[in-house]
Amino acid sequence: MYIVLFAIFGLCVGSFVNAFVWRLKKNKNWVTGRSICTHCKHKLAPKDLIPVISWLWLRGKCRYCNKKIDDNPLTEVIVAVIFVGSYAFWPFAFDGEGWFRLATWLVAFTILAAMFLYDLKWMVLPNKLTYALLGLAIIQTIVVFIIRDFDYEVLRLALLSMVVGGVLFHLMYLGSRGKYIGGGDVKLGYAYGLLLLDPILPWLVLTVASIAGSVIAIYLLVTKRAKIGTKLPFGPMLISGVVVVMIWGQKLWNQIGQLWY
Repeated sequence: MYIVLFAIFGLCVGSFVNAFVWRLKKNKNWVTGRSICTHCKHKLAPKDLIPVISWLWLRGKCRYCNKKIDDNPLTEVIVAVIFVGSYAFWPFAFDGEGWFRLATWLVAFTILAAMFLYDLKWMVLPNKLTYALLGLAIIQTIVVFIIRDFDYEVLRLALLSMVVGGVLFHLMYLGSRGKYIGGGDVKLGYAYGLLLLDPILPWLVLTVASIAGSVIAIYLLVTKRAKIGTKLPFGPMLISGVVVVMIWGQKLWNQIGQLWY
């Protein structure tokens, strides 16, 4: 039952992310504004907004102008899969703190999914989203600190994790004057570092992101879809790393420890 609920909720959140990213780019009201076709501007009916099903039923075209729908149902499916995977492989106990951190993570992932899509489309990580993620991470830290009876070890680990997540990017940004890494990536590093609450995990994020980025870059070069010097958004790589590490990071670290020793 929980798997089904998380899947349905994830599909709905994925649909929201698709709409939210476009509205953020166009400075539209994302709270009260109605969904419209990006081509003919016709307001969409509820039957046009059913995640995945509406897209399949309409064959990827607007009911009113017959032009291709810009939103991709793949976003909805991926978000649903991550929601289900987060619950199924959650690394913490399902107690008070565990449920709170899962709820926080799902909200954080919604923000990260929007950042992923935005950066992929326009190669920018909006400040509104990075600051929202940072604010959420701060709230999580405070609540966990209180839940653990004001254990100052939580604050120490949170600060170290934040430093590990952001300082390396900050130094790269300052050293290259923004040539090799953007300011949005720096802010994202600080935000996800604090979110993870463990100084080891941001290192794993960077490792996963670097491997993913290298594989994608090699593929694009081999297939001649890119050339040396072509700029690629690094945000999606980092966000993918955060997802992998948040859910499986501790297991990965344990495996690395076993291989090392």
